[in-house]
Amino acid sequence: MRRLQRLAEGAERFGATMSATGASVPGMRRPALLLLCAAFALLVPVPAAIAQSTEDFTFSSFDADYYLSRDDEGRASLRVVETLTAEFPDFDQNKGLVREIPRHYDGHTVSLSVESVTRNGAEEPIYDEYSSGEHTVIETGTDDYVNGTQVYEFIYTMRDVILDDGEHQEFYWNTNGVGWRQPFEALTARVHLDESVRDNFTGAIRCIAGEFGATEECDATSDGQTLTFTANRPLDAGENVTLVAMFEPGTFAPYDQGPIGAAARYSMIGAMLAALGVLGFVTRIRTTIGRSAPRNGPVSLQYAPPQGLSIIEAAGIQGSVANTIPAQILDLAVRGFVRIVEVEKKSAFTSSNKYAVELVHTDGLNPYERQLIEIFFPSGEAGARHNFGDKDTDVAQKLQELQSTARKDAIEHGYRNRVKAGWKVFVIAGAAIAVSAIAAIILSNQPADWRYGLLAATFVAALIAIIAAVDIRPLTPRGRAVVDHLDGLKKYVGMNENDRIAAMQGPGTAPTIQISAFSSDQMVQLYERTLPYAVLFGHEKKWVNELSEKYEERHIVPFWYYGTQPFSTAHFSESMSGFVSSPAGPSGSSGFSSSGGFSGGGGGGGGGGGR
Repeated sequence: MRRLQRLAEGAERFGATMSATGASVPGMRRPALLLLCAAFALLVPVPAAIAQSTEDFTFSSFDADYYLSRDDEGRASLRVVETLTAEFPDFDQNKGLVREIPRHYDGHTVSLSVESVTRNGAEEPIYDEYSSGEHTVIETGTDDYVNGTQVYEFIYTMRDVILDDGEHQEFYWNTNGVGWRQPFEALTARVHLDESVRDNFTGAIRCIAGEFGATEECDATSDGQTLTFTANRPLDAGENVTLVAMFEPGTFAPYDQGPIGAAARYSMIGAMLAALGVLGFVTRIRTTIGRSAPRNGPVSLQYAPPQGLSIIEAAGIQGSVANTIPAQILDLAVRGFVRIVEVEKKSAFTSSNKYAVELVHTDGLNPYERQLIEIFFPSGEAGARHNFGDKDTDVAQKLQELQSTARKDAIEHGYRNRVKAGWKVFVIAGAAIAVSAIAAIILSNQPADWRYGLLAATFVAALIAIIAAVDIRPLTPRGRAVVDHLDGLKKYVGMNENDRIAAMQGPGTAPTIQISAFSSDQMVQLYERTLPYAVLFGHEKKWVNELSEKYEERHIVPFWYYGTQPFSTAHFSESMSGFVSSPAGPSGSSGFSSSGGFSGGGGGGGGGGGR
């Protein structure tokens, strides 16, 4: 209705303006003009009062009453009654207040308990209550808006709110806190001293106002029973009043974390010592009986694979597993047992290249290679194909089992030793982690301090000890010889061609050979035989590019690879890289493996805003 009235008034004013200026519309009378203007106005929404941020309001006052007493255990007990008068705008912007109350003081919990929240004398619903950092956050109200002046009252209790520096004790407390985004027109706080502490009050009080760190004095009075602190000016957003009242030493008993807290503290220390002890024990094993046989000298450059070992065996001895299966398949291909086939797969919209491996023959395979062939080709018939684009969890599981068998056989065949750390290592380390986790739960309501660092250190030390003790498999002298050979081959593969040729002619190469001893075809065969190990060592792209150049120089088409288009070195290089890195291709599994007197410096306070 109001909107229609505004529309009519606007149309009337528009018509009057048109008449006053002498403007007219041919054939249009004044009523028709008004009707047209009203219709046009209906199409253009009239701006209502635009809601601002929920933080855009003020407080006309903040009154707080603190009832300080001593409980049966002699510890400080505080009951707080806060009255905040909020001045919300008359339009719909806010639905309530947000009050942030600190849960910790001087490094310990204050056992915060919220008793009630009211608005204008009536119980106010709590929209949400949760923990955020060091605060308990209370959001008041419902989904309905509240306008104009609203009086909120928060009542809550705390414990252990006294600061003790040995010479005296202080109730050093922030009132509204520095976390508010609104100004306060007035602030008054009263501390009511219970009979149990009144005689211990020294009479020394102080009032400090301003932003965090400020030292501006404000009004403080006392009659020995009630201490009154008043801001002598309006407070801007982020400004606070801090009060200080001094008591005789020993007036309040210190914070006591209780038997459970004490037990958690000592348990943390014990768990840390246990974790460090286990880690030290495992480290000693690793550096003594769990240490691999040392090298006899510098690693000699090797240009050929180790004799009598499949790639699966060599990887099991060395511990490299990332590209073991692709490398073994390439090794079988360049030796003529299988061929790699690039298959173009087309759909209605796209085409992509996938890879398959085709069985040629099985004569002369060693046991590991034969097991690999049986996994991919159960029939064992020449010409059979296995598509790597096909999802087959059974094949993947069998491949992992095959690599696991190779790692175990490295011990059986004398390449590595098995050293057991003992079950006690895992029990003690596991217990340390469990105790740390339980202590963390018990201390979850405590502020972050050195104990959390202790918990983290315990967990890390115990976890490292467990991992280090899981698989201690030092190399034997026989295994060292194989690993040194592989390291020499890896060094050779990683060189550029000129350095490689020069190194093969000089001392330190095992064996030293003359390049002239190789024919062109033999040089290509050398690159082909080394290609699988380049894949194993992660140098496949570089090696494939060099091999492609050898094919192009000698006009050779590799017999072990079929592409989707006429052979070219560029396409071959791209395809080989795709075969090794293709997600659908074969893959291995992982293997081895006191107060200074400033505003905001006390306890309590906090902050808040609107919602």
